[in-house]
Amino acid sequence: MKFSWFNRRFLVTLLILVAVLFGMYFALRFRRALLVLERFTNAQHTLISDFSTLQEAYLDFGNDLNDIRSYLRMDANDYEPLEIDLPEDDTQSIQETLFSRLLAHQSQRDVERQNQIHFKAFQELTMDSFFSFLQKNSLTPTVETFEDSMILLIHDSLNHEVIKYYFNKNSGELIRKTPLMKESLVVTDLDEFADQQQRQLSRELKRLTVYFQTADILNLFFESDDGQNILANKSLVVVQDTAEYQLLNTDQERVATLTINPNYGSVTAYDVYLEDSTILSAKNLLSDLQDWLVAFSVFNSRQRTLQKKQDVFEATFVDPDYLKALDRLNYTIKRNEAESDFLEYDLMDETGALVERYRFDLGTGELEDSPEPEASASSKKKP
Repeated sequence: MKFSWFNRRFLVTLLILVAVLFGMYFALRFRRALLVLERFTNAQHTLISDFSTLQEAYLDFGNDLNDIRSYLRMDANDYEPLEIDLPEDDTQSIQETLFSRLLAHQSQRDVERQNQIHFKAFQELTMDSFFSFLQKNSLTPTVETFEDSMILLIHDSLNHEVIKYYFNKNSGELIRKTPLMKESLVVTDLDEFADQQQRQLSRELKRLTVYFQTADILNLFFESDDGQNILANKSLVVVQDTAEYQLLNTDQERVATLTINPNYGSVTAYDVYLEDSTILSAKNLLSDLQDWLVAFSVFNSRQRTLQKKQDVFEATFVDPDYLKALDRLNYTIKRNEAESDFLEYDLMDETGALVERYRFDLGTGELEDSPEPEASASSKKKP
């Protein structure tokens, strides 16, 4: 009986011990799982790398299971890589959108504020104080108002447009334009704006007066019979662009310019083809201009190109470096009288024999291939 009782007690104790051990084991595993879950939760910002590690462990675990299934004569399973759809992190784009919208409001407010300042600046120019300054300088202001703009025109006693102020109601742009310059104004001090414009105009009046006097002389000449005859003989048309007069040929190409110097009243005549400038003095402007126009040679673009090629062709044979190369070879170069449509130069050796012939086509501006000396000699023997 004692032996039987002892065996039962030992068996119960053993079962309790096994149960305790299993409980401890599962408690440790559960705690470990909780720790893993906690680390995974705290590592959301590195989810991609953690997911890669998890996927690797998952595949290894699947392979191990397949080994066990194979050992137990069971079919293996195909453990495909895990896939996860992560939500896009649009927090940065949200922030950028909010900032851009705020900056857009700020920019719009700055534009509206600047527009108001420019509008008030334009109004300052229409006040009695500024008009009084204009009248003292024999200048007459005229204000024109349109749906989308306002314009202040200022003329001198000869009705020359001395200056123009243009205000765009939509963009708020305020433009100041004279025959000598054009600028977009940015008003920073509204109280001083009208006074600044008075001082600037006072500095410019002398140069503007000289400009208008010179422009009147040019305009009268080109409208006169003498001017019209010269332009017609040269097939030229004059187009004025503020302080510059452009001379156009029949192909509407700019062949010359006349530029007024408002400091001295002189005119710079520029030949586009020759790239040459001539100063026409203010004292003898009419006679100098007439002489310059009579001597001026008109070329269209094709003629200018051909002439430049011809100039280069002929200049080469008098170039010092080219002549030195001839001396080293003991060669000579001589112009050959040829047909009127060609220029020919003969290159000869020390015996006077023809080495090569250079033939320039005046109609095409091309340098023709040189014939062989023998071929050239044999061709002369033919009747």
